[in-house]
Amino acid sequence: MIVCPGLAFGMNCSRLGRGKGYYDKYISKCHQMACFPFMVGLAFDEQMTSTNLALEETDRHLSAVIYPAIYKKNTRPTSSKRPVSPFVKMFKYKF
Repeated sequence: MIVCPGLAFGMNCSRLGRGKGYYDKYISKCHQMACFPFMVGLAFDEQMTSTNLALEETDRHLSAVIYPAIYKKNTRPTSSKRPVSPFVKMFKYKF
């Protein structure tokens, strides 16, 4: 698992970094070695944008972005059926 920092994150798991491309280069090297790490971004609500961030060809999407509003939306269930968190819905991978 790789925790990737960012200045802003899109709802499509895109990431705006600081412009040097260190994480993107490392992830590309991992992919060349047939290693596909789980990449997660940790963000504050203010760092999330509803628009998709413009990505360059070398930029990589994250596997998930975790931010506080995800958990604020989920209230205690009134039925016995547990609601699915929006956080789980963001994952590209199935559990």
